[in-house]
This record gives sequence, C-alpha cells and structure tokens, in this order.
Amino acid sequence: PDLDNLRLMFRLTPTEVRVALLLAQGCRTEDVAQKLDVSASTVAFHLRNLFAKTGVTRQTDIVALVLAAGWSIPDLAALDSVV
Repeated sequence: PDLDNLRLMFRLTPTEVRVALLLAQGCRTEDVAQKLDVSASTVAFHLRNLFAKTGVTRQTDIVALVLAAGWSIPDLAALDSVV
C-alpha cells in the first residue's frame, strides 16, 4: 500500500509506517532494526505505538492490516487535500 494512505488511515508517523511495511514484507524485528539503522529497542517503541494506534495486539495483526489496506482503501492523500 501507499505510505501516505497508511499514515493517514491510522495516523502513523513516517517511521511507524516504514516499520509496518517492513513487517508486512516478512522482515523480523531484528531485520527492521538493521534496515532502518536503529536499535531493537527503537523498533519495539514503534511497535508499541503501532499497537496502540491500530488497536491490535500482535505483529501478525499489523501485517494483516497493512496487507488489507493495500487492497481496499482509496487514495486518501488525494481526499485529504480536498477536505
């Protein structure tokens, strides 16, 4: 899914969106930390925020939301500029 659409849909920060997308691509948290050049505790911080903002409690649920969002949401970035 588009980064801006995910950001707008769940009110995520750009880094939270990148973490969610990397998880959806099959990366483990250690891989996410390495790809973003941050510590594992920083990834855990972003995961806690993702859980709170999306209302889910498991990483697999975040992945499911990201994958579902890619198929079902309109271009929210375009709609945001209209409102």
